[in-house]
Amino acid sequence: MFTLLKKSYKVILLYNCDVELGEFQLFALKFFQFLYRLGAKNIMINLIGEGKLAYSIKGQETAQFVEIKLSISPKGINKFIDFLNLDQNIIRYYTLKI
Repeated sequence: MFTLLKKSYKVILLYNCDVELGEFQLFALKFFQFLYRLGAKNIMINLIGEGKLAYSIKGQETAQFVEIKLSISPKGINKFIDFLNLDQNIIRYYTLKI
């Protein structure tokens, strides 16, 4: 979709632990498809696992940690961030340019 110069990013998601593994796999597929439509390349989604948070975030003490690595244009990553804001199961996310 976007043909600008692609940059490498890492996105760390803190996902609600109440989501079952099968349901999470559907979310991962949804993320992958959306990123692919935005023109992302080298998409890698890694479920790191459940961990205790240092402090409570949105009433959650634990979260599933998910790492997404990809190459995408700056406009594409902004669209993906807007997409993440729509997902009620994401407690918090961090986007790093690498």
